[in-house]
Amino acid sequence: MSHRQAHAGVISYANGSRVLECTVHNSSASWAELRAEGVEAVPSWFELREEQCAQPRSATVIWRKPGALGVRFSEYFLRR
Repeated sequence: MSHRQAHAGVISYANGSRVLECTVHNSSASWAELRAEGVEAVPSWFELREEQCAQPRSATVIWRKPGALGVRFSEYFLRR
């Protein structure tokens, strides 16, 4: 499954005590690009809840640039 159209998401970390709204770009089963103000403070591992998915997904940062993160989804690689 791949979503080329941007959609809303929420980054959650620090046991859910910190949240950051983001825009999810080019999402697939294994990875996505996330854009938001303040992503520099996001740790290397967090949970992402996408607007069309009820369950949060475990995400690991694979690259960073100002205002954007590239992440891979842990559960995709665990299922393989």
